[in-house]
Amino acid sequence: MPVCWSFFFAHLVFSVLFLFWTVLVAVVLTSVARTHTIEIRRFMCELYFDAQILDRKFRRSLAAAASREMKDNLRRNFHFCRKK
Repeated sequence: MPVCWSFFFAHLVFSVLFLFWTVLVAVVLTSVARTHTIEIRRFMCELYFDAQILDRKFRRSLAAAASREMKDNLRRNFHFCRKK
């Protein structure tokens, strides 16, 4: 078997292994990014619900009943936190 063929097969095996490794790394990174995105959204929802509680508390103590501030709400910016 000439050196060219062994060199060709070595490159072929290396290329297949490198392709497999690249796909594996891409799948892992995509999974980690998705997990982090879900956790960040969950944390933002917790902050949103805490903000709602504080908002209600301060509105009762500081704003007049018919004022514009009493009609405003925080919901329009947090559409992904709605309970289903």
